[in-house]
Amino acid sequence: MLPAVMQLLSVRLLAEAMVENRLAPVGVERLKFKGMVSPGEVVRVRVTFKDRTDGLGAEFSLDREGAAIASGTIIFRPIGAEG
Repeated sequence: MLPAVMQLLSVRLLAEAMVENRLAPVGVERLKFKGMVSPGEVVRVRVTFKDRTDGLGAEFSLDREGAAIASGTIIFRPIGAEG
């Protein structure tokens, strides 16, 4: 099974690729884990960014053939950004 922490890592890696910068997670909101991921399963990861006063909000969802696996928002700051 793919642990939740690895699911969140996949969101971070995709977000970093999208903004072409390393990101540090500084908070999370509305995390929901609704399903398990077994070895060999194909999972779609979607990320949409929202500017926020406390950082860059990455609203995400993971799904498998249309069935929700996880969703929520991770707040990131670019690594090296002043607090």
